[in-house]
Amino acid sequence: MTLSKDPHAPGPFAKAGAVITSDLASLIIDYASPLLEHCADFSAREKAISYAILAWNLSLEQPQVREQEQRDIESMIEPDQREQIHSLLEFLIQRKETHYRDNRFFIVDYELRETEKGMEIRIDTKYLSKP
Repeated sequence: MTLSKDPHAPGPFAKAGAVITSDLASLIIDYASPLLEHCADFSAREKAISYAILAWNLSLEQPQVREQEQRDIESMIEPDQREQIHSLLEFLIQRKETHYRDNRFFIVDYELRETEKGMEIRIDTKYLSKP
C-alpha cells in the first residue's frame, strides 16, 4: 500500500477520518479499519481505536498471560456485553496475528485528538523481542 508523504492528503484512511502522523499510526488505522468503517463520529472512532490498541497489545503476550489478562478485562465489562467484547477482542487478536505477526511494537501510550481535518493519532511504543 502506498501512502502519501503529506499526512493531510486524502488517502486510503480518509474514510476513517484519521490524520496519519506516523507509520505505526497508519498501521493501527489499517488494523482497526474493519471497526472504523462502521463509526459515524469521533467518539465511536475513539472507542474502536482503543479496543484495537488493547487487542494489539494483548496479542504480544504469551498465550497463557494473554488469556488471563483478557479474562480480567472482560470481568470489568457489563455482563450483557461480555460475549460481544470477547468476540471483538478475539477477532482483533486473530487479525493482528494474521496480518501483522512480525510487528512487535507494544503501544505504551497513545493520544487521539479531534482536529478540523479528522482524528489525529500519536503513538508511543516499545519494541518487544520475541520470547
